[in-house]
Amino acid sequence: MGKIKGHSIIKEVSGSIGKDMYVRRHGKDTIISRKGVARRSTKDQAANRHQFAQAALHARTVLTEPALTRDYKIISLIQGFKSTKSAAISDFLRQPEIESIDIENYKGNIGDTLLIHDKYVLKLIEIHVTITVLDGTLIEHGLAVPCELHWKYSATVQNVLLRGTCIAVTGIDRLRRRTEKVVFVG
Repeated sequence: MGKIKGHSIIKEVSGSIGKDMYVRRHGKDTIISRKGVARRSTKDQAANRHQFAQAALHARTVLTEPALTRDYKIISLIQGFKSTKSAAISDFLRQPEIESIDIENYKGNIGDTLLIHDKYVLKLIEIHVTITVLDGTLIEHGLAVPCELHWKYSATVQNVLLRGTCIAVTGIDRLRRRTEKVVFVG
């Protein structure tokens, strides 16, 4: 690729030169490059293009709704995206994922807390927590609440059989996709 700055003869030229060369303008510069070779895309490339097209359509659609536009504006600021559209596209392309469940403060008492961290900040919009004992008996089930940049669940039932307790967390994102993570106490 050649770059020509300020040459008066080529200044106004753009387009093809023969079969091999292409001239284009980029700002004040004129760039001469070889033409690319047209190749058929692979199935994976076609699938990626299709998924990205769906993501772009999703972004255009959701950004017509003021509440979602506000949410994506916040996400773009926190996660460092250049625009709300980029945040919406990324939200579509990324699958929801629970990164960790902090059970350090859960001792089986009423009011004990679980902290749940999603991999992508503000991706999940709803988190369900189910606590069962080793034999599968339900101790409690409820919704976690947003707390700063993570989620918090406060126990509402005493759990005397703490060893072997199963804590299952299900997260749901804006597209109603689900993710699950399970941890055992003791």
